[in-house]
Amino acid sequence: MSTTGSGTRLPAHALAGWFVETCDCETLCPCWVDEDPDDDHCTGLFAWVVEDGRLPGDGGPVDVAGARVVSISTHDGRRRGPDGGRYSVLFVDVDDVPAHGAEAYDALARAFGAPEGPLADLAEVMGAVLSVSPAAIRVESGEGRDEAGGWRIRVHEKQQVDGARHPTEATTSDIPAFEADGADLAFDRPDGAGDGVAAAAGGEPLTLNRTALHRELAAVGSVTAMTATRFRLNLPVLPGGYADATRRSAMRGRFAYPTASVPSDG
Repeated sequence: MSTTGSGTRLPAHALAGWFVETCDCETLCPCWVDEDPDDDHCTGLFAWVVEDGRLPGDGGPVDVAGARVVSISTHDGRRRGPDGGRYSVLFVDVDDVPAHGAEAYDALARAFGAPEGPLADLAEVMGAVLSVSPAAIRVESGEGRDEAGGWRIRVHEKQQVDGARHPTEATTSDIPAFEADGADLAFDRPDGAGDGVAAAAGGEPLTLNRTALHRELAAVGSVTAMTATRFRLNLPVLPGGYADATRRSAMRGRFAYPTASVPSDG
């Protein structure tokens, strides 16, 4: 915790929690090692589950703990390269923010939609944000699943109802904009099988540290490599926004964006 001149105590991080990343590259996304993607093109997802955090709001800092944010993006060539077009679509879920959901939605839409301050490095990999929409987002990983090492993501976009005063007053689409399932990768399964299932079969998960994406995702410590046994995208607003694949790349880890530009109440 830190104390401002007004005596307001702020958390040690603007945003902290855990994330899941997956894309249509195979085995391990080359972006993690700053190389060109498979077939010189990558479409993928970052999902942030916020366990603790405060962001600037119109009336002062806004508590955003409990929120979920998803960025679905596409790019050609190396993610940080000057030539590849980079486009993203952003989804925000504040259904589990205890109070002030509309304020939390606005604060998260600003923070991730035009990243600056603590999230400035993220802008480099998100590119042009085509839209920001409310959604019902469910992200389960590791301890959140019955089977060790399993994970699941579902993103259902919400359509704002007529007369609604805020995007959070919306109905949920039955068709998911994105869905994926998978498990941790391992290199030492006792039976020698190579189907990518890790902890449940007794293997040690494969982890990475100090990667090219650690900065943009504010990853804390090692990230765990995973495989997406199913990867489905149905998002026409995004260039190349359709995919239905198996055995794709994925990662999970913890994040903590610093409080560099989060103001106090006073």
